[in-house]
Amino acid sequence: MSLPLYFISWNCRGGLFNSRKQKFIRQMVSTHDLLFIGLVESKREIVDNFLINNLWPNLDFGFDWIPSTGASGGLVFIWNSILIRNVTITKGSRWIAFDFVFDNIRYRHILVYASNVTSERLLLWQELSHLMGFIGTIFISGDFNETLSPEDRWNSTVFSPSIEGFLLGKIHSRSHHEEFSNFVTESWGLVCLNSQNLIRRLRELRQAIKKWNSEVFGDHNKRIKELNQEILVKEIAAESGLLTEAEKDDLSKLKSDLWTAEKRVDSLWVQKSREKWNVEGDRNTKFFHSVASTHYRNNHISSIQVEDNIFIEPKDIRFHIRDFFSSLFSKSDRVVYDLSGLNFSKITGPQADLLTRPFMESEIFGALCSCGEKRRQGLMGSTSIFIGELGLL
Repeated sequence: MSLPLYFISWNCRGGLFNSRKQKFIRQMVSTHDLLFIGLVESKREIVDNFLINNLWPNLDFGFDWIPSTGASGGLVFIWNSILIRNVTITKGSRWIAFDFVFDNIRYRHILVYASNVTSERLLLWQELSHLMGFIGTIFISGDFNETLSPEDRWNSTVFSPSIEGFLLGKIHSRSHHEEFSNFVTESWGLVCLNSQNLIRRLRELRQAIKKWNSEVFGDHNKRIKELNQEILVKEIAAESGLLTEAEKDDLSKLKSDLWTAEKRVDSLWVQKSREKWNVEGDRNTKFFHSVASTHYRNNHISSIQVEDNIFIEPKDIRFHIRDFFSSLFSKSDRVVYDLSGLNFSKITGPQADLLTRPFMESEIFGALCSCGEKRRQGLMGSTSIFIGELGLL
């Protein structure tokens, strides 16, 4: 029988500084048996264990966060660290991707807090599209600052570009050039006419694609360097409050272009690494030996230090490793303790003897006579007046 997976995403709006709001979140987790909770607009630049202890009803938690920018924004994600396993966190400027295993099923939850600037939302949808390749169940929650229908916005009759990007995934990226497929088809037809040899055809097609890539995209690394410089100039101006709204939109577009260029370079290196492995992976090549040597260096223990001594001989290394783990996991036969450093109040020898000396009849009689008639109660509620009745007075 599978366990239910309960979670809540909640916009704090006023931040997490109010103790009443912290108590409300804590009760919400307990009442609904939440496995995790995503808090949007935390307005906290730093999130620590003290704050999470006020939000989560027990100590079985893990958490991560994205700091706020000044007095706005911020995300906090808290989960049950006992029931949720294999947690991996990936973060952007406005999202947290939470990968985990629950009830032997793999999940990815993405907590989002979108900007109220259209161009920045388009960039956000572009970032999130690259998280959709996860093998497992994906669900997204948070505050998207977006409407699903034009009728939801006053005097709106058409979809805005950001709505289309959100609903349809229209990511206008040159990494996915619309002419590339046609170019490859035409180029392959030409190389097939020029040669019947498959290896030669593939080689010529590769050269044609390299030329096309250079003409269409140019030098990726040079473009990234130029974009970084332009962004730096505009961000310096933004710190002084000198940017207009149009210039802010330009800054967002530059960041979007930079992100696209960097992802294109990453994709290029991934393809090259796969090509290298497919061609030379398990063959007895220099590439194979370099991979094997790297694994050996990572796993090899050349020396071990025990206190102030360093051992390099394999037999010594094996002995001290075995000795360490044997002592770590073995049970001690006796508990070693020392009370010599503790200062206790002590009685003298004669006082100790008095405690063990037999009682005398005169002592008992003196104690009874020292009691008032009705001053103290004795057994069964009777008072010391019973002494007279016994004929002791």
